[in-house]
Formats: sequence, C-alpha cells, structure tokens
Amino acid sequence: MHVAIFTENSFNSFDGILSYFEGIIPHFGKLDNNKLTIINCDLDYCENNSKITVKRKWGIKLPYFDFYLNFPNISEVDKLLNNVDIIQISGPGTMGLVGRYLAWKRKIPIVVHHHTNIDAYARVVSNIIIEKIIKIYIKIFYCGIKDIIAPTEHCAKNLEKFLRNKRFHIIKRAINHKVFCRRTYAKNIF
Repeated sequence: MHVAIFTENSFNSFDGILSYFEGIIPHFGKLDNNKLTIINCDLDYCENNSKITVKRKWGIKLPYFDFYLNFPNISEVDKLLNNVDIIQISGPGTMGLVGRYLAWKRKIPIVVHHHTNIDAYARVVSNIIIEKIIKIYIKIFYCGIKDIIAPTEHCAKNLEKFLRNKRFHIIKRAINHKVFCRRTYAKNIF
C-alpha cells in the first residue's frame, strides 16, 4: 500500500505534527510492500527519502499567525501520486485542499488527520470573528469526509460541536521514552 500524506508543516521546523511523522516513517517501512510519501510545500523543491517538498508557486502570510499558506503547482504534485492507494491529509490548510482535489480527480480514498483545533487557536491569537470564519471554512473543508482522525478526545469533541455525521477515530500521540523520561528517573541518571 502506498500512502501519500499532505501537510502544511515545513520539514525545517520542529513541532508535534512533524514529530508524529518522523515517528511513523520507520515503522511504516517495516511493513511488507508499504510505501509512505509525505508531501509539503515550501520555497524550494527538496526530496529526502520519503519526504518531498514541492516548490511554492505563491504564498500568503496569514494575519495574526506566524504562518504562510503555500500554494504549489498542482500538476507537479499530481505527478507524484502515481501508484498511490490512499491520501491522508494533515489538516485543512492549502496542502489539504490540494490533497482533496487530487484525491477527487484520481478517485483515491481519503482520510483526514486533524491535528490542531485551529478555531480555538484563532480565538486565542486573534478574535471571535476570525474564529467564526475558520469554523465556516472547516465545515466546508470537511464536507464529504466521513472519517476524521483526531489525536485526543478533546480535539474530536471540539470538532463534533460543529461537524455532524462524522466518525471520529482517536489515534493518541505517543512519547519517545528515549528522549523524555520521568523527572525522578532523570535525577537518578545525572
């Protein structure tokens, strides 16, 4: 099975979503006949193992957020999807829109992994109007999507408030015990 994941996150940054991807790449490759391709969009084209950054055609800096919405050349991204069996979208950003469109065009099954309650984040960093606009956009984005993966019960319940007739599946985030450990254990080491 070949899975293509579309994400907004730059591979040059460090955040929870990228840590999640970095964690699943080695495990996914151990399964027979499986291939994982993670696609994002940034300033320059780059290919590194299963991660592909397509070159940004144009971008918009979001007000209130330290974040760009990057738009790739869709026909270039389309060429990367040969033999893809399923598309996973990592949130409702511009790469999510590209993934949705290409899944529809190629008739590839789709699943959405909603990592962040961006409407709640908008309320904190901007105002209630931006939050309402984002909620409307999320309703439109998830139209036709039946299954949504969420990292926590809280994230799923937040979406259930304004998304009806969806099935939510919880896939909890894990902790790498080689990097993080209990404070009492760490005191004994040092």
